[in-house]
Amino acid sequence: MENPFMKLEYQRDYQLLNVRAALWAGLIAGLIFFASVCMLMPMFYPEISAPLLIRLFASVILGASALTPATFTPYTLGVGLLINLLLSIGFTMLLAFIIHKWGLWASVLTGALLGIALYVINFYSMSYFFPWFWALNTPVMLASHVIFGAFAGALYEFIERPQSLND
Repeated sequence: MENPFMKLEYQRDYQLLNVRAALWAGLIAGLIFFASVCMLMPMFYPEISAPLLIRLFASVILGASALTPATFTPYTLGVGLLINLLLSIGFTMLLAFIIHKWGLWASVLTGALLGIALYVINFYSMSYFFPWFWALNTPVMLASHVIFGAFAGALYEFIERPQSLND
């Protein structure tokens, strides 16, 4: 009789990445990043509020006009969250392509390194196009990017691996 779990393991060996696992990992890691930035930045830098951070995220799509305090609306919140989640899912897809089948700890470490790379890209090149982001160039933002990458790697490996194969 054929073992049904062998088929799952065989399919896993030949996939480039598990898209479903990468989508969920990106969504969850993006929400963790969003929440950590909105909580930690005001804690360490009282002049930076959560609504300001959300307007900054939204300004990638809406432009610099989204930075005025009067523009904090449900629409701005939705755009800010949407851009954050889309970028998170995209970066997690890239990470999943790299780390597929590496194991949990290698995925966490690689994800954290990707987080550092994203931080460098965001603040040392993308701030050329969005100069208002340079104000967020802080150790808290670096830590939030590392947390995002580590969570994205760990969540991908956890979601991607069927639980019945770990027994």
